[in-house]
Amino acid sequence: LRSIEIYPGDGSVFKSEGFFLGKYFTQREGKREETMYSVNSLPPHVPGSLYSVGTIITQSVRVLQHDLENMLSLTHNYNVCCWKLVVNTTNIEVLPLPVAETFVPNVGRFFAYSDKKIYAVFCDGTVLNMEWDFSSHFGRSQNPQKNNTGWCKLTCPEGAQQLFQIDHPGPYERYITTVVEWCKSLNRDKGTCTNTKESIQEQSWYSS
Repeated sequence: LRSIEIYPGDGSVFKSEGFFLGKYFTQREGKREETMYSVNSLPPHVPGSLYSVGTIITQSVRVLQHDLENMLSLTHNYNVCCWKLVVNTTNIEVLPLPVAETFVPNVGRFFAYSDKKIYAVFCDGTVLNMEWDFSSHFGRSQNPQKNNTGWCKLTCPEGAQQLFQIDHPGPYERYITTVVEWCKSLNRDKGTCTNTKESIQEQSWYSS
């Protein structure tokens, strides 16, 4: 769910602009000129109006955020629809496979899965979830047009969760940078990330 449209019932339509969380919303009313609203500067409610523009946009952003959090979770079933199920010859659903695992002493443990999911558990209890496109040979996998790799979800030891843009990690830069560098090392070392039976002891996937 990279964008959302809302039909408030007066013939107009609100549409989010900007990938995933939508930084702006446009309101189109038939052939009339579009009106653009910034998520960070919403208009106040006008008494007597059929609806509140601010409320509609705020709720829409929450829907986008919820969908983004689901995409960054490790449930692996966020995009499994009845018409998209992958089955083998025994009609058993094929689940994503672990393709890489690394334990770094005093840092944490990192996991990569065949559905592009990355799961990192740090020694201080911090958990990071993100997606990474291993089809790149140069580690330059950030393609927001097709993959949700521009964002990550960070869960603090006390349970609080926050979404961060990978390019703007804020106070959690050391966590995000560590995982991104690990992912890039997989791209460099393997060309593409494929399922391997080699253990972490047999092959080093991380250079500190």
